[in-house]
Amino acid sequence: MSKLYPPKGVYKLNRRDFLKLSGVSIAAFGLSPLLNACGSLGGAASTGKVGGTIDFLSWEGYDIPTCMEKWNKANEVVLSPSYIGDQSEVQAKLSTASSVGYDLVSYYHGAANTYIKELKLLQPIDLDKVPNFKELIPWFQTGDFWVSDGKVWGIPFTWGAEGCCYNADKIDPIESWFDLLKPEFKGKVGLVDDGYGMILMAGIAIGLADKLPNITLKELADVKKFLLELKGQARGIAASYGDQSNMLISGEIVAAFPGWAALNVWAAASGVNVKMNVPKEGGFAFTDAYAIPVGADNVESALAWINEALSPEAQACQATSLAAGVVNLKALPLLDKATASMYGYDNLDEYFKQVKFYGYPPTTSDQVATFEQWNNTWAEVKAA
Repeated sequence: MSKLYPPKGVYKLNRRDFLKLSGVSIAAFGLSPLLNACGSLGGAASTGKVGGTIDFLSWEGYDIPTCMEKWNKANEVVLSPSYIGDQSEVQAKLSTASSVGYDLVSYYHGAANTYIKELKLLQPIDLDKVPNFKELIPWFQTGDFWVSDGKVWGIPFTWGAEGCCYNADKIDPIESWFDLLKPEFKGKVGLVDDGYGMILMAGIAIGLADKLPNITLKELADVKKFLLELKGQARGIAASYGDQSNMLISGEIVAAFPGWAALNVWAAASGVNVKMNVPKEGGFAFTDAYAIPVGADNVESALAWINEALSPEAQACQATSLAAGVVNLKALPLLDKATASMYGYDNLDEYFKQVKFYGYPPTTSDQVATFEQWNNTWAEVKAA
């Protein structure tokens, strides 16, 4: 079995497609007046050690070009991006073409073990070169997904959470995921073709939150049973979260399983009052981290670039651009109202108890269900 983690095509949280389908952009929402007035995005002076080309490999949008434009110019840096359509493309390219010399990549937190320990694709980060790291929300400085063996291997820069998105003008918040099985929701629920997210959230719904992602085949079968019941309530399975957002906007559905908080922002742009709550069983969160691969040939510039991306101004800019969370709370006053209200910034410790960060299931195991078995289960649900 391939050691790519996850198998290609399993994890479909495709930011590029989301942004295209929803029309999300800085131009669409506009930066907050304070951020526009700041006028200093990326205004740091060149150190003399920074410059040249940074070869970048990640999702389209994660190069935050508008946010970093002034800094790039001031430091004579050219970011040369190669965009991915699936997270597994990063480890594939780094594993088979290490001589290419990518300087900057990103990884989803669930793949940390594979990137750091299994495939050893990354080099530790010199935090003396990233002083803004100290400004991050404490959890993003210490989480196991980027800190290992006393070293930091990735720098979280954006995050999000999934719960239940609902039309707040038509229904009350969903108190329990099982409420979606009530007769009044027949044909009014929208699912999404994200196998990992669907199985993860269904597992949370049926009480497996403390065991995930390491669930047995019997428990995976229980997850499938719940998903089939939920499918019977659904209007349809959206191809992406962008399409799911459109179903909420058009009124085809009143609730989304699972719903990503970005849907709130996209719907607001169309004048529709969509909110996200976390039912009593819980939800999940995700984050992406910048990292420097082994074999990078412009490390100084990559580190300086990451440091700037953590600044309050760049953080507010990326959150607006990506409909995402910030890892630096000093960015909050710079956010527009819709983006600032997406997550529970007033009490993140409590919020992260409701929306936990989960890793991936194993690629091979005799004890628990593997990622391939998760993928096969979702395929069976769709085909049923």
